[in-house]
Amino acid sequence: MTKLLVVIVNKGQAKKVVKIAQDMGAKGGTILRGKGASVFEKKGFLGLEIEPEKDLVLILSDYEMIKKIKTGVDAEFNLKKPNSGIAFVLNVDRVEGIVT
Repeated sequence: MTKLLVVIVNKGQAKKVVKIAQDMGAKGGTILRGKGASVFEKKGFLGLEIEPEKDLVLILSDYEMIKKIKTGVDAEFNLKKPNSGIAFVLNVDRVEGIVT
């Protein structure tokens, strides 16, 4: 079954996530930019509130490949540590347009 691995890391770290995935055998991934909304990460500068920018990496693959990639990402980013990133896996019922 096809899975979707979603990895959210600080801005500028998405290429490292994709490199880990490719080293594990993935064919690629999609990088999106986003803004964090966590109350724990909001920072201020000269009275202005700054929202932290994030990179989102989306990778579609089979379960075994996703498991290996997630293990590599966990090791590199130490995701058990607060504010180091988030990774989760979703089931995908149907995929069109790519070979997984």
